[in-house]
Amino acid sequence: MSSFSRPADSLPVDSTAREAASAARSAKLTRTECLILALALILLAGLRWFSVTSHRWNSDESQHLHVVWAWTVGKLQYRDIFDNHTPLFHILNAPLLRWLGERADIVLPMRRAMMPLFAIGVWCIYRLGATLYDRRTGWFAALIGAFLPAFFYRMGEFRTDVLWTILWLATLAVGLSGRLTPGRTFAAALLLGAAFSVSMKSTLLVLCLAVAGIITWLLAGRPISKAWPAHLIAFIVGVVIVPGAIVAYFASQGALEPLYYCVIKHNTMAGNGLGKTITKQLLSQSTLWLIPTIFLTRAMLPGVRQDPERGYRRLFLFLVAGTYYSLLRGFWPVVTTQDYIPWLPLLPIFAVAGITWASDWTAARFHWKLPWLLIPTLLLLGEIVWIVREEPPFTVTEKGRIASLSTVLRLTDPGEYVFDLKGESIFRPRPTRLVFETLTRDQILTSRLVDDTIPRLIETRTAVTRPSKRMMDPTKQFLKQNYISVEGCCVLGLHLPVEQNKPLTFNLVIPERYALFSQNGPVTAMLDGQPYDGPRQLAAGKHEVTVTSPDPTGNVTLVWARALERGSAPKNNSGEAFSAD
Repeated sequence: MSSFSRPADSLPVDSTAREAASAARSAKLTRTECLILALALILLAGLRWFSVTSHRWNSDESQHLHVVWAWTVGKLQYRDIFDNHTPLFHILNAPLLRWLGERADIVLPMRRAMMPLFAIGVWCIYRLGATLYDRRTGWFAALIGAFLPAFFYRMGEFRTDVLWTILWLATLAVGLSGRLTPGRTFAAALLLGAAFSVSMKSTLLVLCLAVAGIITWLLAGRPISKAWPAHLIAFIVGVVIVPGAIVAYFASQGALEPLYYCVIKHNTMAGNGLGKTITKQLLSQSTLWLIPTIFLTRAMLPGVRQDPERGYRRLFLFLVAGTYYSLLRGFWPVVTTQDYIPWLPLLPIFAVAGITWASDWTAARFHWKLPWLLIPTLLLLGEIVWIVREEPPFTVTEKGRIASLSTVLRLTDPGEYVFDLKGESIFRPRPTRLVFETLTRDQILTSRLVDDTIPRLIETRTAVTRPSKRMMDPTKQFLKQNYISVEGCCVLGLHLPVEQNKPLTFNLVIPERYALFSQNGPVTAMLDGQPYDGPRQLAAGKHEVTVTSPDPTGNVTLVWARALERGSAPKNNSGEAFSAD
């Protein structure tokens, strides 16, 4: 019995009978329900498998893979490479990446490694629904939640949010699956601490737990349990074990300061003090979400008090779900789609339970029962159709990105620098620590961070880049002036508007081995007063070229010699392509 329970004989007779009838009705699924659930599970497994190739890559996936790669080559996260996430996800995936090795399609097998986590998430949703309501609610809620497009797509990507969500759902499943003993508190806190070690967004989850717990306790009207010291100790010990071990390791490596900067300071938006944040929250539209939460909480109370054994746990979970959206929108500095995935699968639990309640209510009042099975089935069907239409399962969407990464790996040797937005080149170091996501861009634009990209490109003699429209404007201009497009990336080079037998002066910023190239064949020219006879090391500064070819085309390119030597010729003279990533 939980601390909220009371003897069954104190319940009204009709309520007890109704609960007994409901329990009997849900004890066994019908054949039709089993068939629908089995078909949905098969479709879920199939769509999950094919989405590995049909779902477009997200730039966050490459960023996380780049950090995982850093662990495999002996670099220390935060000290040697920037990342603004806590490190557990990257540490756990490092052995797999090391085993798979350097390959252009690395996102695909690493996505497949997320599939068992997705299955655990579906099981956690089922466990919550079955424990707090019944097996029927658990199964249908789990599948409806799994097919929610935002949840389905993000949980199929290689990102920290997958493990973070699983640990959160497991925390709830363990904590609410039975009587809250100190041992259960410790187990749930251990999982919550692991969630902190994956993402500092877990502070939002703790806030939801605290708000829901306080409100539930006040509504229950129960005195504080005498066992609260044991629960408090169990919680504190459980929640600090995993983060404590990680902090101790980084302290042993002398890396506490970069850990603090990357995980805490970088993620804090300047100017958002506590008072300003609270005021913003109270006056924001997201607060409106609390209005239906309040009314539904009040409507739930009679049923909660009739079945306190599970009722107050239901109410607690409902309050967690009901407050999450408002707290997220009001208190978190940058909200993205993946921030919703710990919340989304909780909603179907109460949606399915609400359908059951509506069916029983219409049967009792009007002697007419809603076709209960029809509604969840239509929801499942609608979600499946949506997913199939948006991303047909047999398509392969990222052949271009795989080819681009293959080109980068072919042109560069391990340890050579490649400049990209957030680490899309995965297996190559970047010349700058700056990762150009939303918070970094904001801090550069407000002069809280200095963009060192251009001097670092020069200092490291970076020859290969993967430009993006999301880079800073001065960097984009520098790349256009000093790099040219080849298949899949850009390399050092200049398009030279030459005329036959007329000297042309050009300036190089980065010294390297360069070659002259023309689409129409070998180039005959004088380079810096010497006959051009092949690739030549050129220093930074001014140079002069005079093309003496008998049939000048005006389309001569000075290009990083290795690009030609390894099979990547300049594409054209029309400017550089910037990807949307």
